[in-house]
Amino acid sequence: MKNRCPLSIPFRLFRLKVNFLSRGTALYFAAFLFILLSAVQSWALEAGSAKIDITPPVGTPLNGYGDRMGRNSTSVHDPLWARTVFLDDGETRFFLVSLDLVAVNPELRQRVLELYSGPVPKEHVLLTATHTHNGHGGMCQKLMIRNVSGRFIPAVLEATAEKIIESMHKAYNGRRRAALGYAVGSNQGLSVNRRFSAGPAESQIGVVKIEDSDGAAIAVITNFTGHPTSVGGQDKYSFSADYPGYYYLEMEALAGESCVPLFLNGAQGNQTIAAPKGKSGWDRTEAVGRQVAQIADALSKNMSFGDAVFKLSHTKALLPLTLAENLQPKEVDLYSLEINDLLISFFPGEPCVEIGLNLRERALARGYDAHWSVGLANDYLMYFVPRALYPFANYESFMNFFGPGMEDWLYSQFESLMSRKTLVESIVDLPDEEAQESQQSEGDASFPLLTLHGSSHDIGLARGSFFHNAIQNKYKTKVLDPVDTGQWYPTGSWWTAMPSFLNLTPLAMTALGMGSRSLLQGLSESYIREMEGMAEGAGLPFDGLWLLQHARLYSLAKDQSSLFSLPLCTMVALTNEYTGTKDILLGRNLDWKGDENDYVIRMLPEEGLPSIQVGFDWNAGLMTGLNRDRLFLCLEYVPYVDTVLPEKAPLEFLLGQLLRSCSSFSEALKVLSAAEYIKNYHVLIAGYDGEKADAAVVEYGQSISVRKAVKGILTGVNPDTQGIPDETRERYQALIETLKNQPVKNRESLGTLLTASPMESDGGMQHIWNHASRHCVVLQLSQPEIMCAFKQPDGKAGSFATLTVSEISSHE
Repeated sequence: MKNRCPLSIPFRLFRLKVNFLSRGTALYFAAFLFILLSAVQSWALEAGSAKIDITPPVGTPLNGYGDRMGRNSTSVHDPLWARTVFLDDGETRFFLVSLDLVAVNPELRQRVLELYSGPVPKEHVLLTATHTHNGHGGMCQKLMIRNVSGRFIPAVLEATAEKIIESMHKAYNGRRRAALGYAVGSNQGLSVNRRFSAGPAESQIGVVKIEDSDGAAIAVITNFTGHPTSVGGQDKYSFSADYPGYYYLEMEALAGESCVPLFLNGAQGNQTIAAPKGKSGWDRTEAVGRQVAQIADALSKNMSFGDAVFKLSHTKALLPLTLAENLQPKEVDLYSLEINDLLISFFPGEPCVEIGLNLRERALARGYDAHWSVGLANDYLMYFVPRALYPFANYESFMNFFGPGMEDWLYSQFESLMSRKTLVESIVDLPDEEAQESQQSEGDASFPLLTLHGSSHDIGLARGSFFHNAIQNKYKTKVLDPVDTGQWYPTGSWWTAMPSFLNLTPLAMTALGMGSRSLLQGLSESYIREMEGMAEGAGLPFDGLWLLQHARLYSLAKDQSSLFSLPLCTMVALTNEYTGTKDILLGRNLDWKGDENDYVIRMLPEEGLPSIQVGFDWNAGLMTGLNRDRLFLCLEYVPYVDTVLPEKAPLEFLLGQLLRSCSSFSEALKVLSAAEYIKNYHVLIAGYDGEKADAAVVEYGQSISVRKAVKGILTGVNPDTQGIPDETRERYQALIETLKNQPVKNRESLGTLLTASPMESDGGMQHIWNHASRHCVVLQLSQPEIMCAFKQPDGKAGSFATLTVSEISSHE
């Protein structure tokens, strides 16, 4: 549609013709004036409105609260409505429909579009829900949704769709010449955050008012943000529009009988309504609804009215991958509406307020005067939470099924619908290859090296893309297979009692993904973005990749078969008392049963510290690593207690975050010493404070303890510790005895000691290098490099190769 004022062309014609007609006849002037007025009328704004009661018979199920379990309604407190406005600027015509329902479910929208025929394109029908939790259900076919929406009743779906069509036809048939104005103002604290008392809240209220040529109100559209969940007690099973119902009553009284008020809920995912003057129950419901109308009416008193130019933008967008593929579609319709300088973004679900506020900033930066977010429009994909809230174990996070990157996906999609572009567009030159693989060699040594560079997301994307097939295979064997075979189902639960012909895998995967999000707590945004990119590159939902990262922890729970064997390792630090120098020698063997693809990953991030990490292709956590400033970290599993799953980020991700961000030994040790939620691990840490090198082992047993070297020898586990496995005790006793009898003075000799194959044929894990050993890393802390050797087909360690961190630290 052209971006122009509807009246500009006729008025220019009039100015040109006046001079000519001053020399003509009055008759010619009158004829031209008639033509002119006809032209003006053809470009004039037209509008119509209507409301139709859609309240179904009592006994129809309600929708919105899980604890009602889809039970039937028992009464009607106040009616439910379909409220429609028709708008036409001469080039763009559309219907905007507001429904007193908890959501616009796909079945309802599909049926409305099937039934509708008329002069408005079907893609120009916008359906929104007020989100009252006392609207009717019975319109959802999916079994998993019926637990909330009640049994599926085709007659209710058909009747509701027909009444919506009736409201649309009535609004169109009642169209007339109109003028439009809009304004935004303060909602005076009526919206509050329902999760965090000091959390962000929406302070804006928006109003569009449409009047006819006599100044009578055709419709008032109000955008306010807050969950309509104020109905409780004995009325929890009553039909009600909640506080929007009182908004309708008050606005009709203020604006006149001809007015049809519409209510559009905003980014209300984590927003509820205040309690004015401490009111509760229906008093609170009524007070909020009437105050919303009064504020909207007051804003309309100062509006400037005139014609409007509309731009309705639509895209059918492919959604990010999700574990809840049985609940969610693969693509969704997204809409934005521009009314002169006002931009309205229609979300197909419940965005949290942070997303609405951030999108508003982006819209205003593009030159729009005002921006509204409208939730629950045209579909229902549940909740959209910002990345920062994704790890929290609350309802909004659990109901966000598209990963933490959904926030950026929404910004990208809605910004692409904006007709106004930024004045200056940045041009970024991306490297031709985001990931570079090489075969690092030194003498006879050879091992795979992957170099990653760029932003956090780019690094993750490159890694996920490069290891796509390997990650997909591990995901199947270590996550899908144990879920599919019931190995991860709780013993004695309803999961194990269900008939074998029912495929519970999709539901179980969704539940596991939801439950695992708390393990993201404590990770930085950049680290999470890296894993978002890795999931994208590997072709997995974010929750799927995250499940793979800690699948070993799930497999260790009681009554579950082991998918990953315990990473029993050997770790050692030799300090200056032993070496006779200022340097510290460090070594570690990683023992891991099962087939893995070993890799050295060189990380060269745009933000954060370059590092070298030695581990596996699929694992985004840290097992062994050294950063540019020579902070060295590695871990070992030591089973002290039955606790398996931590409350927050698993240890390997805490270590990964430290390697990316921390230069100081003492600062890193302070973080590790405060991680009281970690159990059953030891961490070997070494690094610098200024020019001083230091090393320690942090032990996470019944409590946290920090152990330093004795006579210059610091081993990952003290053999005298009670409760450790016998093979661990034997291995470390042998290591200490060897170090005492065969003094080690450099990293080469330490590597030889750690990789010596046992004389015995069993290769048991009581030996330093054994049948489960995967790699050996040795280094001198004064050098920003590692020496690494990998297991060969014959089970022995290969030759060592040296790899240097890309940047030399200030210690050298």
